[in-house]
Amino acid sequence: MTILLLLFTLEAGVLPDSDETGFTYVKAEVQIFQYVFVNTDVKTFITKADHTQFTFLPWQADYGFNIGVRPVEWLEAGYRHFCYHPVYNGRNLDKRSYQRSQSEIYITIKGEVELWK
Repeated sequence: MTILLLLFTLEAGVLPDSDETGFTYVKAEVQIFQYVFVNTDVKTFITKADHTQFTFLPWQADYGFNIGVRPVEWLEAGYRHFCYHPVYNGRNLDKRSYQRSQSEIYITIKGEVELWK
């Protein structure tokens, strides 16, 4: 049995509806004894500095935090908080940003149905 496990995700991309917006995404999760987990993530939206190449010039950051239990493979219960924050970088005063936060207590049931064999 694994006592402590670290899982992570690294991602980068562009928004196809905007020729000036890309993003980076980082997520990390720690699992303790396969049943308890804590994870956090951040998605940062970036813009082109001179309208030709991407640099890390953020204009929006979205954060998430989650803690819970997975007593069996198909059941999860926990607490989740996420928040969205505008980032003012001195060049994006005309960019539309948003701010919001929300907390949730949840139960998730996961399933699988074979539809074609």
